[in-house]
Amino acid sequence: MNNRLFLNLAHGVFRATSRCRVMGGEHFPASGPPCLLAVAHVSHYDPVVVSAISRRVIAWWARSEFYATAGPRWFVSNAGAIEIDRHGRALPGVRDALAALAAGRTVGLYPEGQLRGADNSVLTGGAMHAGVATLARRSGRSVVPCVALGGEQFRRLAPWLPMRAGRLAVAYGPPLTATPHETQLGRVGRACFARRVGVAMRGLYDALVAEDPSRALSAGRGEADLAAVDDARAERPA
Repeated sequence: MNNRLFLNLAHGVFRATSRCRVMGGEHFPASGPPCLLAVAHVSHYDPVVVSAISRRVIAWWARSEFYATAGPRWFVSNAGAIEIDRHGRALPGVRDALAALAAGRTVGLYPEGQLRGADNSVLTGGAMHAGVATLARRSGRSVVPCVALGGEQFRRLAPWLPMRAGRLAVAYGPPLTATPHETQLGRVGRACFARRVGVAMRGLYDALVAEDPSRALSAGRGEADLAAVDDARAERPA
């Protein structure tokens, strides 16, 4: 989000409605040098939660589908997002992200490429793309791994009420940079670096779950799973 007032208001809302656990916040302060924030994508609310809790101005990669209709297009455009076409020409989105990093902005992205459920999330051993490694190599910026849990609760009304019914947990890991070996190996090196980012994400997830086992992803509880259930219900004949 690029509106500091909005970030502060959203921060206040989440603090008033939810109990927020932040782990490793020193790795991603509210202000600091530009970096790539790599977030495991388990909820549509991830960018709002991470931006609001950190109070960091982040230019999020947003898939081109959000730009297809007026309402979502207005929101992501005013939030300072960067459009990325996941199924067509991704190069313009990559160039825009590199330009944002060069201009001193922090860029947030989801290395998995899309919302994932408990059965295929990088947090439970699923695969992820090497795009984060490409951006890191071309920009020279570090990658901060991040895991945010609990965003799916905000599909319901109760967590929005000022009763602190929501439970949010956000963890950041130490910044990662590509080694000279990874930089020189081309595609193989990018894949190795991406795997290191994934391992760091899983480590953050394991630490959050060890602290509170109720945070663990399980089949049918992730937002991707809930969205699939909603779609199935909508398709049922009346």
